[in-house]
Amino acid sequence: MVDGLKESFAGIEGYEESKKKYLTVYKTTNYDNLAINIKSVLENKEIIKVCKETSSIARMSRFEGLKLPDVDTSINSVMGMTFNWKQIISIWENDEEDNQIKRALSRNGIYIQRSEDGTSRYVGSAYGHGGILKRWVNHLNSLGDAHHLNLFVLEQGYNEVVFSVIEFYEGPDIIKREGMWKQILGTINVGPYNGIQLNRN
Repeated sequence: MVDGLKESFAGIEGYEESKKKYLTVYKTTNYDNLAINIKSVLENKEIIKVCKETSSIARMSRFEGLKLPDVDTSINSVMGMTFNWKQIISIWENDEEDNQIKRALSRNGIYIQRSEDGTSRYVGSAYGHGGILKRWVNHLNSLGDAHHLNLFVLEQGYNEVVFSVIEFYEGPDIIKREGMWKQILGTINVGPYNGIQLNRN
């Protein structure tokens, strides 16, 4: 398909050979016509189909250049699973319609971020569009106001953190439910950072 696409672009008036592999050069005075011709190539149904099938290569990403792991997107039962930060980004970035694991993690509920050995723990909740997965991505994009968790990440790095779903929950009392899990798992520390209990409230 790459060769076929190159041939299609080469057939457009004004095309010139380039020594650079991924550079296509045109010389023309009629840029409107050039744009129309390029658009007609890119709207080819077969090209669109192949681009969708290879979307991990075709799409641009704010994580461009980061080597992400392959994740089995057919998984729809995530209870008991742990995820590292690269797996979370890989799932989030995959916009394929049959990405079942993304659909599963995009529900609201209670989650835990913990050290791999389980010693350090943070409990949070997610409610609203995007659910738990979006909340995890927000953690990765911005430290936010989770003070003790932020200090742990600054001290240890996200390579030392794994993410898991505690339960999916849609009730209006989700914050209260979150508080219950904090008490059960003993994650609250209202004092100075101790590297273990990562919820400040």
